[in-house]
Amino acid sequence: MTRTLTAGSTTTPEQIRLRKQAKRGINFNILIAGENDLGKKTFINSLCDRECYNLDKWQSNSQAGSKSDFSINTDLFEYSPEGCIPIKLRVFLTHNCGFSLKRNNTPDEIKEFIEKQYRTVLDEELKVNRNPNIDDTRIHVALYFIHAAIKGLSTFDICMMKTIGERVNLIPVIAKSDGLTFSELYKVKEVVIKDITEHKIKIFNFLEGDDEAKIIPELESTEYEYLSKLQKSIPFAIIGSNTVGTGKLTRTNKAGTINIEDETLCDFKLVKNILFGSHLQELKDITVQKLYEQFRIEELSKG
Repeated sequence: MTRTLTAGSTTTPEQIRLRKQAKRGINFNILIAGENDLGKKTFINSLCDRECYNLDKWQSNSQAGSKSDFSINTDLFEYSPEGCIPIKLRVFLTHNCGFSLKRNNTPDEIKEFIEKQYRTVLDEELKVNRNPNIDDTRIHVALYFIHAAIKGLSTFDICMMKTIGERVNLIPVIAKSDGLTFSELYKVKEVVIKDITEHKIKIFNFLEGDDEAKIIPELESTEYEYLSKLQKSIPFAIIGSNTVGTGKLTRTNKAGTINIEDETLCDFKLVKNILFGSHLQELKDITVQKLYEQFRIEELSKG
Protein backbone atom coordinates (compact mmCIF):
# COMPACT_ATOMS: atom_id res chain seq x y z
CA MET A 1 0.00 0.00 0.00
CA THR A 2 1.44 3.37 -1.03
CA ARG A 3 0.97 6.45 1.10
CA THR A 4 0.47 9.68 -0.86
CA LEU A 5 1.00 13.12 0.58
CA THR A 6 -1.74 15.69 0.11
CA ALA A 7 -1.95 19.36 0.97
CA GLY A 8 -3.56 18.58 4.31
CA SER A 9 -1.52 15.51 5.17
CA THR A 10 -0.06 15.34 8.66
CA THR A 11 2.76 13.05 7.50
CA THR A 12 5.74 15.07 6.29
CA PRO A 13 8.60 13.91 4.05
CA GLU A 14 10.93 14.37 7.03
CA GLN A 15 8.81 12.01 9.13
CA ILE A 16 8.91 9.43 6.35
CA ARG A 17 12.70 9.79 6.12
CA LEU A 18 13.06 9.33 9.86
CA ARG A 19 10.82 6.26 9.83
CA LYS A 20 12.89 4.70 7.06
CA GLN A 21 16.10 5.51 8.92
CA ALA A 22 14.67 4.04 12.11
CA LYS A 23 13.83 0.86 10.23
CA ARG A 24 17.35 0.59 8.79
CA GLY A 25 19.08 1.65 11.97
CA ILE A 26 22.56 3.14 12.27
CA ASN A 27 25.52 0.86 11.68
CA PHE A 28 28.39 1.43 14.07
CA ASN A 29 31.55 -0.68 14.27
CA ILE A 30 33.73 -0.68 17.37
CA LEU A 31 36.98 -2.45 18.23
CA ILE A 32 37.46 -3.33 21.90
CA ALA A 33 41.15 -4.06 22.44
CA GLY A 34 43.34 -4.80 25.42
CA GLU A 35 44.59 -7.63 27.55
CA ASN A 36 42.31 -10.22 29.16
CA ASP A 37 40.39 -9.62 32.39
CA LEU A 38 40.04 -5.88 31.96
CA GLY A 39 36.24 -5.88 31.77
CA LYS A 40 35.89 -5.49 28.00
CA LYS A 41 32.78 -7.69 27.72
CA THR A 42 31.34 -6.17 30.88
CA PHE A 43 31.75 -2.76 29.26
CA ILE A 44 29.71 -3.83 26.21
CA ASN A 45 27.01 -5.27 28.48
CA SER A 46 26.93 -1.95 30.35
CA LEU A 47 26.92 0.06 27.12
CA CYS A 48 23.83 -1.77 25.83
CA ASP A 49 22.35 -2.27 29.32
CA ARG A 50 21.74 -5.96 28.74
CA GLU A 51 23.62 -9.23 28.79
CA CYS A 52 25.23 -9.20 25.36
CA TYR A 53 27.92 -11.53 26.68
CA ASN A 54 27.26 -14.29 29.19
CA LEU A 55 30.32 -13.75 31.35
CA ASP A 56 30.10 -17.10 33.15
CA LYS A 57 29.93 -18.92 29.80
CA TRP A 58 32.87 -16.94 28.42
CA GLN A 59 34.97 -17.68 31.48
CA SER A 60 34.28 -21.42 31.33
CA ASN A 61 35.03 -21.50 27.58
CA SER A 62 38.31 -19.68 28.15
CA GLN A 63 39.36 -22.15 30.81
CA ALA A 64 38.47 -25.10 28.59
CA GLY A 65 40.11 -23.77 25.42
CA SER A 66 43.53 -22.52 24.44
CA LYS A 67 45.05 -19.96 26.77
CA SER A 68 47.49 -18.52 24.31
CA ASP A 69 45.88 -18.18 20.86
CA PHE A 70 45.16 -14.57 19.93
CA SER A 71 41.87 -13.92 18.15
CA ILE A 72 39.43 -11.16 17.28
CA ASN A 73 35.80 -12.17 17.71
CA THR A 74 32.96 -10.44 15.87
CA ASP A 75 29.49 -10.03 17.38
CA LEU A 76 26.39 -8.09 16.35
CA PHE A 77 24.09 -6.40 18.85
CA GLU A 78 21.33 -3.82 18.67
CA TYR A 79 20.99 -0.90 21.01
CA SER A 80 17.46 0.51 20.85
CA PRO A 81 16.83 3.28 23.37
CA GLU A 82 13.18 4.31 23.54
CA GLY A 83 12.27 7.02 21.04
CA CYS A 84 15.65 6.88 19.27
CA ILE A 85 16.93 5.34 16.06
CA PRO A 86 18.31 1.87 16.84
CA ILE A 87 22.07 1.40 16.61
CA LYS A 88 23.28 -1.81 14.99
CA LEU A 89 26.49 -2.37 16.87
CA ARG A 90 29.21 -4.58 15.43
CA VAL A 91 31.78 -5.39 18.12
CA PHE A 92 35.27 -6.63 17.30
CA LEU A 93 36.62 -8.01 20.56
CA THR A 94 40.23 -9.07 21.12
CA HIS A 95 40.90 -12.26 23.04
CA ASN A 96 44.26 -13.25 24.53
CA CYS A 97 45.73 -9.95 23.40
CA GLY A 98 49.43 -9.98 24.32
CA PHE A 99 49.04 -13.28 26.14
CA SER A 100 51.05 -15.60 23.91
CA LEU A 101 54.80 -15.93 23.55
CA LYS A 102 54.41 -14.15 20.21
CA ARG A 103 52.83 -11.09 21.84
CA ASN A 104 55.11 -8.77 19.87
CA ASN A 105 53.21 -9.78 16.73
CA THR A 106 49.82 -8.81 18.18
CA PRO A 107 49.91 -5.07 17.31
CA ASP A 108 50.64 -5.86 13.65
CA GLU A 109 47.92 -8.52 13.61
CA ILE A 110 45.35 -6.01 14.84
CA LYS A 111 46.56 -3.39 12.36
CA GLU A 112 46.26 -5.95 9.55
CA PHE A 113 42.73 -6.76 10.74
CA ILE A 114 41.78 -3.06 10.60
CA GLU A 115 43.30 -2.76 7.12
CA LYS A 116 41.48 -5.90 5.98
CA GLN A 117 38.17 -4.12 6.57
CA TYR A 118 39.40 -1.19 4.46
CA ARG A 119 40.69 -3.51 1.75
CA THR A 120 37.34 -5.26 1.41
CA VAL A 121 35.69 -1.91 0.59
CA LEU A 122 38.52 -0.87 -1.73
CA ASP A 123 38.39 -4.14 -3.68
CA GLU A 124 34.66 -3.67 -4.18
CA GLU A 125 35.11 -0.06 -5.33
CA LEU A 126 37.57 -1.17 -8.02
CA LYS A 127 35.10 -3.60 -9.58
CA VAL A 128 33.19 -2.66 -12.74
CA ASN A 129 29.97 -3.99 -11.25
CA ARG A 130 29.99 -3.03 -7.61
CA ASN A 131 27.72 -4.37 -4.90
CA PRO A 132 25.85 -1.33 -3.47
CA ASN A 133 24.77 -3.39 -0.46
CA ILE A 134 28.21 -4.50 0.66
CA ASP A 135 28.51 -5.08 4.38
CA ASP A 136 30.72 -2.19 5.53
CA THR A 137 32.85 -3.43 8.41
CA ARG A 138 35.30 -0.52 8.58
CA ILE A 139 36.06 0.15 12.25
CA HIS A 140 34.79 3.55 13.38
CA VAL A 141 36.47 3.66 16.78
CA ALA A 142 38.83 1.56 18.89
CA LEU A 143 38.72 1.61 22.67
CA TYR A 144 42.00 0.47 24.14
CA PHE A 145 41.72 -0.83 27.70
CA ILE A 146 44.62 -0.01 30.04
CA HIS A 147 45.46 -1.50 33.44
CA ALA A 148 44.73 0.85 36.32
CA ALA A 149 48.38 1.13 37.31
CA ILE A 150 50.11 4.27 38.53
CA LYS A 151 53.29 3.27 36.69
CA GLY A 152 51.59 4.17 33.39
CA LEU A 153 51.62 2.45 30.02
CA SER A 154 53.51 -0.80 29.58
CA THR A 155 55.90 -1.31 26.68
CA PHE A 156 53.24 -3.52 25.10
CA ASP A 157 50.55 -0.82 25.49
CA ILE A 158 52.80 1.75 23.83
CA CYS A 159 53.56 -0.55 20.90
CA MET A 160 49.89 -1.44 20.50
CA MET A 161 48.62 2.12 20.57
CA LYS A 162 51.32 3.50 18.28
CA THR A 163 50.64 0.75 15.74
CA ILE A 164 46.86 0.93 15.52
CA GLY A 165 46.50 4.65 16.22
CA GLU A 166 47.50 5.50 12.66
CA ARG A 167 44.63 3.46 11.20
CA VAL A 168 41.68 4.05 13.53
CA ASN A 169 40.06 6.59 15.85
CA LEU A 170 41.79 5.50 19.05
CA ILE A 171 40.39 6.28 22.50
CA PRO A 172 42.26 5.02 25.59
CA VAL A 173 40.31 3.99 28.70
CA ILE A 174 41.43 2.98 32.18
CA ALA A 175 39.78 -0.32 33.06
CA LYS A 176 38.26 -1.15 36.45
CA SER A 177 38.96 2.30 37.83
CA ASP A 178 36.91 1.54 40.96
CA GLY A 179 40.07 -0.12 42.27
CA LEU A 180 41.69 3.31 42.58
CA THR A 181 41.20 6.20 44.97
CA PHE A 182 40.50 9.60 43.42
CA SER A 183 44.08 10.74 44.02
CA GLU A 184 45.44 7.51 42.50
CA LEU A 185 43.16 7.88 39.46
CA TYR A 186 44.40 11.44 38.93
CA LYS A 187 48.01 10.19 38.98
CA VAL A 188 47.23 7.35 36.55
CA LYS A 189 45.58 9.72 34.08
CA GLU A 190 48.50 12.12 34.40
CA VAL A 191 51.18 9.49 33.73
CA VAL A 192 49.24 7.86 30.86
CA ILE A 193 48.86 11.20 29.07
CA LYS A 194 52.54 11.86 29.68
CA ASP A 195 53.43 8.51 28.06
CA ILE A 196 51.09 9.17 25.13
CA THR A 197 52.69 12.57 24.53
CA GLU A 198 56.28 11.38 24.91
CA HIS A 199 55.83 8.44 22.56
CA LYS A 200 53.81 10.49 20.05
CA ILE A 201 50.87 8.11 20.11
CA LYS A 202 48.04 9.27 17.90
CA ILE A 203 44.70 9.31 19.73
CA PHE A 204 41.37 10.94 18.93
CA ASN A 205 41.43 14.69 19.61
CA PHE A 206 38.02 16.03 20.60
CA LEU A 207 39.04 19.65 20.03
CA GLU A 208 39.95 18.89 16.40
CA GLY A 209 37.57 16.14 15.39
CA ASP A 210 36.84 15.99 11.68
CA ASP A 211 37.78 19.62 11.02
CA GLU A 212 41.52 20.27 11.13
CA ALA A 213 40.92 23.93 10.35
CA LYS A 214 38.52 24.34 13.26
CA ILE A 215 39.19 27.58 15.13
CA ILE A 216 38.40 27.13 18.80
CA PRO A 217 37.05 30.69 19.39
CA GLU A 218 34.40 30.10 16.70
CA LEU A 219 32.85 27.25 18.67
CA GLU A 220 29.77 27.92 20.76
CA SER A 221 30.84 28.36 24.39
CA THR A 222 28.77 25.38 25.55
CA GLU A 223 30.21 23.17 22.78
CA TYR A 224 33.75 24.24 23.59
CA GLU A 225 33.19 23.52 27.29
CA TYR A 226 31.86 20.03 26.47
CA LEU A 227 34.71 19.21 24.07
CA SER A 228 37.29 20.57 26.51
CA LYS A 229 35.80 18.40 29.24
CA LEU A 230 36.14 15.34 27.00
CA GLN A 231 39.71 16.18 26.03
CA LYS A 232 40.76 16.76 29.64
CA SER A 233 39.13 13.47 30.71
CA ILE A 234 41.40 11.34 28.49
CA PRO A 235 42.10 8.54 29.33
CA PHE A 236 38.53 7.86 30.38
CA ALA A 237 38.04 5.98 33.64
CA ILE A 238 35.68 3.01 33.20
CA ILE A 239 33.66 0.98 35.66
CA GLY A 240 31.44 -1.82 34.35
CA SER A 241 28.02 -2.70 35.72
CA ASN A 242 27.15 -6.12 37.11
CA THR A 243 23.44 -5.27 37.33
CA VAL A 244 22.57 -4.73 33.65
CA GLY A 245 18.93 -5.00 32.66
CA THR A 246 17.63 -4.01 36.10
CA GLY A 247 16.96 -0.37 35.27
CA LYS A 248 20.04 0.84 37.14
CA LEU A 249 23.64 0.63 35.96
CA THR A 250 25.54 -0.06 39.16
CA ARG A 251 28.59 -1.97 40.30
CA THR A 252 27.93 -3.96 43.42
CA ASN A 253 30.82 -5.41 45.41
CA LYS A 254 31.82 -6.04 49.01
CA ALA A 255 32.50 -2.35 49.54
CA GLY A 256 29.02 -1.30 48.46
CA THR A 257 27.21 -0.11 45.34
CA ILE A 258 28.56 2.33 42.74
CA ASN A 259 26.37 4.17 40.25
CA ILE A 260 28.54 3.95 37.14
CA GLU A 261 26.56 6.76 35.47
CA ASP A 262 27.62 9.18 38.19
CA GLU A 263 30.16 11.41 36.41
CA THR A 264 31.81 12.28 39.72
CA LEU A 265 32.81 8.61 40.13
CA CYS A 266 33.83 7.55 36.63
CA ASP A 267 33.63 8.47 32.94
CA PHE A 268 31.32 5.68 31.73
CA LYS A 269 28.45 8.06 30.96
CA LEU A 270 30.80 10.38 29.04
CA VAL A 271 32.06 7.50 26.91
CA LYS A 272 28.54 6.24 26.22
CA ASN A 273 27.46 9.73 25.14
CA ILE A 274 30.49 9.95 22.84
CA LEU A 275 29.83 6.61 21.17
CA PHE A 276 26.05 6.71 20.89
CA GLY A 277 25.46 10.44 20.84
CA SER A 278 27.67 13.45 20.27
CA HIS A 279 30.46 11.80 18.23
CA LEU A 280 28.86 8.78 16.57
CA GLN A 281 28.54 10.39 13.15
CA GLU A 282 31.84 12.24 13.45
CA LEU A 283 33.72 9.02 14.17
CA LYS A 284 32.09 7.43 11.12
CA ASP A 285 32.90 10.43 8.91
CA ILE A 286 36.56 10.53 9.96
CA THR A 287 36.88 6.81 9.31
CA VAL A 288 35.52 7.09 5.77
CA GLN A 289 36.79 10.50 4.72
CA LYS A 290 40.26 10.48 6.31
CA LEU A 291 41.49 7.15 7.61
CA TYR A 292 40.11 5.04 4.78
CA GLU A 293 41.09 7.62 2.16
CA GLN A 294 44.67 7.61 3.45
CA PHE A 295 44.74 3.82 3.23
CA ARG A 296 43.23 3.96 -0.26
CA ILE A 297 45.86 6.43 -1.49
CA GLU A 298 48.68 4.31 -0.07
CA GLU A 299 47.33 1.12 -1.67
CA LEU A 300 46.72 2.63 -5.10
CA SER A 301 50.11 4.35 -5.03
CA LYS A 302 51.78 0.95 -4.84
CA GLY A 303 50.78 0.41 -8.47
